[in-house]
Amino acid sequence: MSKIKSHIDSFPVKESHYGDKHLKYLDARLTISKMHKMFQDKHPQVKVTREFYRAFFRKNYSLRFGRPQVDVCSMCELLRTNCKSAKTDKQRLEAESKLKIHNMRAKKFYRKLDSVTKVCKEDKTVAAVSFDFMQNLPLPNIPVQEVFYFRQLWVNTFGIHNLGTDDVRLYVYHEGQGRKSPDEVCTFLHDYIMKYVNCNVKTFYLFCDGCAGQNKNNTVIRYLCSLIDARKFLKIVQIFPFRGHSFLPCDRDFGLIKRITKKADRVYSVEEYTEMMTRARAHNPFAVTNVKPTDILDFKNWWPKYYKKSSTSADKQKWSPSTYKMLVYSADTRGAVTVYEFIDGLISTQFGLVKSARTAVKHTMKAAYDKSGVGINIKKLADIEKLRQYIPEQHTEFYTKVASWKSTDNDIADCTDD
Repeated sequence: MSKIKSHIDSFPVKESHYGDKHLKYLDARLTISKMHKMFQDKHPQVKVTREFYRAFFRKNYSLRFGRPQVDVCSMCELLRTNCKSAKTDKQRLEAESKLKIHNMRAKKFYRKLDSVTKVCKEDKTVAAVSFDFMQNLPLPNIPVQEVFYFRQLWVNTFGIHNLGTDDVRLYVYHEGQGRKSPDEVCTFLHDYIMKYVNCNVKTFYLFCDGCAGQNKNNTVIRYLCSLIDARKFLKIVQIFPFRGHSFLPCDRDFGLIKRITKKADRVYSVEEYTEMMTRARAHNPFAVTNVKPTDILDFKNWWPKYYKKSSTSADKQKWSPSTYKMLVYSADTRGAVTVYEFIDGLISTQFGLVKSARTAVKHTMKAAYDKSGVGINIKKLADIEKLRQYIPEQHTEFYTKVASWKSTDNDIADCTDD
């Protein structure tokens, strides 16, 4: 019993940071059968059946495999449950009606995305993108059992998909070089807009999920507002789907990348991942930008110079970004944002965000990090060092740099927001 317990305890677990529940889960590549086989390999003298191992695991642990299912639409689940558990026809019909209305509103996101895509292809003054972070990729990714016992270095990938041209640009960096925060999101959007969006574009659409830590927050909203104030565009429309109804074009791109990375049984460096990304799509290949720590700009400390943190509308409503599905920034209302509770809704509210309309907004951000980046958890560095015996000589330089990377006790890099 004690050996089984110590074996299960030897696997690193991750803790979900979503919602009120603290769920712990094991590596997605693991199964109970794999764990049992690894136990037998480690303790060949101990005879334990798979059924006994499974029963012990289920009785004594509340661990899950892989990333918890956090993007299911809670409203759909609630209304479906209400339909099944309704005690009267009236209650059932009411729940069914609410579910139908909810699904219609959720589908509005995809209809809007399709209609905007068609407009972009016909009108060159209109452009649209979808963007998101891909699920983290591990380094080193090698087919040895030890990797399940140790923490690995995560590789972050941010994708921007142009709906009009079908071009895709990926921004790739490892967790010691940067986080997955509003600074990174604004930096990559700023780089893409300034370098790859045609100067003739007047109306710009953005489709993304509503992750508050990345896309739907004060920093990103103020940055988009600044593009209008700096006269880069005449109109910007930011559109969010319902949670659980957020499949984006960039998710298809990530699917192509996962298809090719799964075929590679050994990956030792970020460069190998980027090379696979460029081969993931034969037609119109993905463009990849390797990000350095000093490339990431400090947007979070830049915008307070020009914009207010909170605001109140003319009818005394308080600023609450999490409740809106569509935000519109316009040159006609420079310094303000018009919000809608539903996509293309009839009811809108306007909030003034700029501190002074007379102050010219300048994009003069400092670097968010120095050359040493954000640091890697000290325990993870120790685990990576234990895996270096499996690293070929041509990749030892990369892991030597990782070993000497700035360390930190903060383990937030282990949390995935994708």
